[in-house]
Amino acid sequence: EELTVSKTAETSYTREHFWDIDKTVDTENGYTLDGFPKIWLDGPGSAGDETATWTIDVSYKGYEDRDFNVSGLITIENTGSLAAVITSVADVLGGAPITVDCGVGFPHNLAVGATLTCTYSEDGYVEGLNEVTVTTERDQYFANAAIVWGAPTTVINETVNISDLSDLFGAVYLGTATAPNGAQFQYSKHFAWADYADSCGAGFQYANTATIVETGQSASATLKVNVRCEILDVSKTAETSYTREHFWDIDKSVDTENGHELDGFPKIWL
Repeated sequence: EELTVSKTAETSYTREHFWDIDKTVDTENGYTLDGFPKIWLDGPGSAGDETATWTIDVSYKGYEDRDFNVSGLITIENTGSLAAVITSVADVLGGAPITVDCGVGFPHNLAVGATLTCTYSEDGYVEGLNEVTVTTERDQYFANAAIVWGAPTTVINETVNISDLSDLFGAVYLGTATAPNGAQFQYSKHFAWADYADSCGAGFQYANTATIVETGQSASATLKVNVRCEILDVSKTAETSYTREHFWDIDKSVDTENGHELDGFPKIWL
């Protein structure tokens, strides 16, 4: 009896990448109102003209590996000159026994020159060896394969696409970001009073949202624009006035040479 036993250990797992997105809008003068960036278009003329710039930052947050699996084949070939009666096929993965499917019951008679193929599949992350022991009525045979975790077999969101939807520009495709690097996108618009001259006294609010297409994450930035069609020169004075009143007291006395008094009064006796 002589058996030749070989085995394989194929690994697979999924790697998912994670992202974050932020969006801001900045104006040249940096005015705000109610927490929103604000442009005041003062006209007529171009004194109040101003440019707004939108910035989209896509930042990489790392990845997570999951859905680990080790699977493979166990091949048993009778290379001897006698039929072999196999009583068991035992497989150990990373030190723990696992189930093997050979498609036959045991004991199993393996004729000369015949081959028996078994399969296994086990979920979870393990390290070490996948070791198989084939036992016959006469002997034991061994084979092993190293468990090697290579590159992920499934990759999710390694590269993401960034789209933008705004009241000013409609739907725009901005580009991509690829792990482990982030990406930044910018675009600007100049706001001129001449373009809003027919909207004196009106206010406008422009919403703007950028989205990571694959994950659905989004970030928004809103710009407000007000059109003021008159220019006022304002000056003022501050004049003060008040009254100051002064207060007095008066006293009078009479003195005589001899200093005589009668009933509390100075008194002269002639």
